[in-house]
Amino acid sequence: MGDQCEGGASLARLLIGHHSTRSLTLESIISVNPFRCRMWDMHDRLDSHITVETCRDEIDSVSKHGQHLPTLSRRLHGNSDYDFELIYGARRLFIAQHLNVPLLVEIKALSDKQALIAMDIENRVRKDISPYERGLSYLLWLRYGHFDSQDDIASSLRISASQVSRLINWRSSGGGYRVVWESSGDL
Repeated sequence: MGDQCEGGASLARLLIGHHSTRSLTLESIISVNPFRCRMWDMHDRLDSHITVETCRDEIDSVSKHGQHLPTLSRRLHGNSDYDFELIYGARRLFIAQHLNVPLLVEIKALSDKQALIAMDIENRVRKDISPYERGLSYLLWLRYGHFDSQDDIASSLRISASQVSRLINWRSSGGGYRVVWESSGDL
């Protein structure tokens, strides 16, 4: 609803304008038990980088002022352990669980491809993921068939094909890149 991406366009308008709207349906924003939520298996934050230390400022803020921005989620059906799958918001989930407070979630019916695009946009306007995490995500998006090619990813995200290729190649080369990128989300 209020999510903004570069240029001030709302996330919903970007998805609606660029992709089929048949599976893009806003359900609601609600407060839920964070222990009934799990992260989507395609989320792109490294769990090892979500700690009390790395989330200290956000923990303090939520403790004092509450959560103001919801996570994006889809309802889970037939799962006895979880009710919601979070597309993005791993840090917000961690904080809510750490503080044992309800989590605000925006529930939408999204295709996997729409969810991947929404997640990528969300991370670019917040504390962005590292280039290593982004390259790993793009590689997984291709491996699981959510996108047909690197060009398809580039077109959907409105970035250059060479940028997608470079991130995938750097991720695949591993070595020193991973050590540097995993240690700094600021690169």
